[in-house]
Amino acid sequence: MNKPKEGSRSVLGDIHGHSDRAAELLKQAGFMADDGSWAGGDAVLWFMGDFLDRGPAGAEAVRMAIRLQEEAAAAGGWVGSLLGNHEIMLVGVSRFGEERPDLLRLWQLNGGRESDLQSLGRAELEWIASLPAAARLGDDLLVHCDSDFYLSYGRDVDDINDRINAILVDGGSDEFFDLMESFFRRFELWEEEGQPAALSQMLEALAARRVVHGHTPIPTVTQVEPSAVTEPLEYSGGRCLNVDGGIYLGGPGFVVPLG
Repeated sequence: MNKPKEGSRSVLGDIHGHSDRAAELLKQAGFMADDGSWAGGDAVLWFMGDFLDRGPAGAEAVRMAIRLQEEAAAAGGWVGSLLGNHEIMLVGVSRFGEERPDLLRLWQLNGGRESDLQSLGRAELEWIASLPAAARLGDDLLVHCDSDFYLSYGRDVDDINDRINAILVDGGSDEFFDLMESFFRRFELWEEEGQPAALSQMLEALAARRVVHGHTPIPTVTQVEPSAVTEPLEYSGGRCLNVDGGIYLGGPGFVVPLG
């Protein structure tokens, strides 16, 4: 088993209910011991969102992240988790499922599993609703989606997170649906000559050098077999890094060191 470097910073892309595979990757990278406990010392690890749906063990993935967060804090390390669109859908079903059957159908069409909803307790749902939508890690901006919609929710990372968390907890159904639709956006950070400079504006506004994101599986972007995707995808002149290895599509997944 490898050991993360002292004080190192790493991310793990979208798990989508494949908690066993995620645990294997974390053990290989030295963040998790054989018994499932935190082994990363003072290292920093971020999950990039989408713990849930499409795979058999979304609730287990959430509980793994919560447990590692607590254990890492006790050891002087840090485990953070971003809010993904599948977490938003689950919160929406728990809040509005009866009055908005269209949301329930959307969740089911996107791999939602009733077993996850039934298994997660109130404290775990509150933890999900409190997750940050964005985070700064050194010069990197961590977000789930490859989109600049985040800027419509605040002027800095704290503003963005406060506004989005308030909508998840107390927002009405229309406001919630607007947020959820934003989290389905993708492919908006590719920056080529003649295209709108959404990425540049986002980096400047949030004082970052690079965006690191999941959400859009690399096999979908590159049109290669998922099993062949073994590293993140760098694009837009190195100012974007896609870390969604497509685990639910059959990709091996990977833990990505950021420095």
